[in-house]
Amino acid sequence: MMFDVEKERNHYFDWLKYLLFILVVLIHNPLPENLWGGELTAIARCAVPAYFAISGYFSKGAEKKQLEKGINFLRIFFVMNMVWFGIYTLISYSPYKELARWAKLDVNSKNILKCLLFGSAFGNEYLWYLHAIGMVYIVVFFASQIQLNKIIYRCFPYLVLLYWIMSEGTLLVIGKSVQPFLYRNWLIEGVGFYYMGKWMREQESQRKALSIGMLIIGSIVTVAEYRICGRVEFYFGNLLMVYGMLALGKSVHLKDNILSMIGSKHSLHLYLYSPFVAFVFTLLQMILFQTTRHQEVITVLVVLGTTWLVMQGWFIRAIEKLKIA
Repeated sequence: MMFDVEKERNHYFDWLKYLLFILVVLIHNPLPENLWGGELTAIARCAVPAYFAISGYFSKGAEKKQLEKGINFLRIFFVMNMVWFGIYTLISYSPYKELARWAKLDVNSKNILKCLLFGSAFGNEYLWYLHAIGMVYIVVFFASQIQLNKIIYRCFPYLVLLYWIMSEGTLLVIGKSVQPFLYRNWLIEGVGFYYMGKWMREQESQRKALSIGMLIIGSIVTVAEYRICGRVEFYFGNLLMVYGMLALGKSVHLKDNILSMIGSKHSLHLYLYSPFVAFVFTLLQMILFQTTRHQEVITVLVVLGTTWLVMQGWFIRAIEKLKIA
C-alpha cells in the first residue's frame, strides 16, 4: 500500500528522529568496550548525517523560510557555545577538571576563525551541528535566490564521497587522518547530506526488504571498518545506513505514539540538552564515587533522563521564555 507523505504525516520519521537521538547519546557517551561500545559508536556515526538528510527530505517548497531558520540555528549555536564555555571554564578550575578536558578554552584568532567558519565550538563539541545546519539553510536560501540550487543538487554525491574520503579514505590509503572540522561542517557534510535527502524524496517508492537489507549490510560493513580503521567520524557503511533509513520511509507508515510525539516536537530539545543531563550525572558520579567508571549506567540515564525532561511542561515553558529552540 502506498502512502502520500504530502497528504498524511508519516510518523516513521518522527520515530526515527528519536532513535537518532539515542545514537547521538551513544556517540557522546559510548558504552564500554566489553559491551561492544566501539562497534555501537561506529554504527551510531550515521546519526548526524541522517539528521541533515531528513532536513533535506522535508524541505520541499520551504526555501523562503530557510534564511530565518538558518539565522535562528546560528543564534542558538552562539548562545549555547557561550554557556558551555562558561561551564567548562569553571570546571577547569575545580577538582573535577577532567570533565573539561575536551573543551577548547584557548581564545585566539585561529580558534575564533574555526568557530565562525566551521562551527568548531569553544564549549561542548556537539554544538558544531547547530552551526552546520544553520549554515546549510542559509546556503540553500541564497542558492535558490541566484538559481544555483540545481547545480548544488547535482554535486551532492561528490560532497558525500569527499566526506567519506576525508574521514576514512585518507586513513586507508596513506594512513593519515584529516582534521574533522575540515569536513564535519556545513559545506561538505551538511550540504551533501541535505541534498541527498532532497534526492531521496524524489525517488520512487522503495521495497521494504531492500531498505532493511541496506541497514543490515551497512551495519555489518561499519563494524568491519571499525575493526580495520578504529575510530573515525564516518564509515562507508554509515552511508548505506542513512540510505536505508530514509528509504524505509517510502514503505513503512507508523501511527503516532509517545516516541514519535517526542521525536516530532522535541528532537532539537533532545539534542540540545542531553549533554547537560550527561554532565550532571557524570559530575554527580565523580563527587559521590570519585570515578567515571560504569559508563553504561550513565548512557542509560542520559537517554531516560533527557526523555523525561523534555516531556515536562515546566521545562518547555522555561525554554520558550529563554527563546532557545
